[in-house]
Amino acid sequence: MNEKSGKVLRIVAIVLFGGTVAFTMLGAIGTGCIAWNANMYGKAFAVYVPYMPVYQILVFVKLIVATIGILATSALVRGEKWGYKGAMITLVIGLLSAAIQMYYGSTLKGKPFLADAPTNVRFFITLITLIVFLLLKLPGIWSKVGLDRSGYGGGGKVSAGGLTLFVGGLVSLSTPLWAGPTHMYEGYNLVYVVSVPLFIGGALMVVTGLGLLVVTGLRVRSEETARQESKL
Repeated sequence: MNEKSGKVLRIVAIVLFGGTVAFTMLGAIGTGCIAWNANMYGKAFAVYVPYMPVYQILVFVKLIVATIGILATSALVRGEKWGYKGAMITLVIGLLSAAIQMYYGSTLKGKPFLADAPTNVRFFITLITLIVFLLLKLPGIWSKVGLDRSGYGGGGKVSAGGLTLFVGGLVSLSTPLWAGPTHMYEGYNLVYVVSVPLFIGGALMVVTGLGLLVVTGLRVRSEETARQESKL
């Protein structure tokens, strides 16, 4: 692996991790409906009422994990040494919390463990991201990826941050589509209860991410122009 492919893998890893963090945060928000309001949605959610304290704990765990994940994402973009360890902690705890929620959800709904949607989506995305981050430590890859090195390509930092925000924004904006089918109550999509923060936050992330990508593109073009002029 050369430096160029290492930089590409670095950006892919950070974007994948950022998307995973976004799913974790949205999972905390979505679980809040069951954790505190299961008794308000009639027979469809009555089975969750005795386990509301468990779901409340899961909400707090996911919020803490997502917060650490946001800080770790920023650290990874800047190349701070603790970023990788923070990411691994986020992924391991996030995966365990997803598995615990899937256990309760599948048991209470009488479904197979891996079919407990939409928590299973977060579980598989977190698992994939964890595997990727473990592979990054393989000899010959870690030194090229440069997740623990500050100043590792200014343009790469901006593009990684931009793509991460863009992907996180898309995840937020599309929540009613991928989470809606499992959050229907009497024909109403409960996801729309938190539609305002989802859409505002998602739109801001998409716009900011696109802005950073444009800045990166302009910087790269400027550098290429300067190199061409220096050859003349």
